[in-house]
Amino acid sequence: MNTDPFAGRAASEGPPYDNALIVTPEMGDLLPVIPSALTLTYLHTDRSKAAEQGLASIVPVTVQMQNGTELEIFLSCYGQNFHPAFYPIRPTRILWDRSEALAVTLLW
Repeated sequence: MNTDPFAGRAASEGPPYDNALIVTPEMGDLLPVIPSALTLTYLHTDRSKAAEQGLASIVPVTVQMQNGTELEIFLSCYGQNFHPAFYPIRPTRILWDRSEALAVTLLW
């Protein structure tokens, strides 16, 4: 069971955030806290190869919202340039079963 710091009250309207937690998503696991926003960054596992080839990647990530709806969002990366994506959403799970690294920061 995850903790909802906003249970019984309206979520804050945005930054500044008082808390942050870096997590490693495991397929199907509940997040330890329901955030008011999160950042996602996709990291190539072979950074040198990506930089040499100038590889661009569009990576889908699925999040499960509180009502059970699954939402697919897309992250981008070009070579060694990682572009963190900020999402003002409150998911309960991040469905990720890939071997590549995904950096996730929960904010609330």
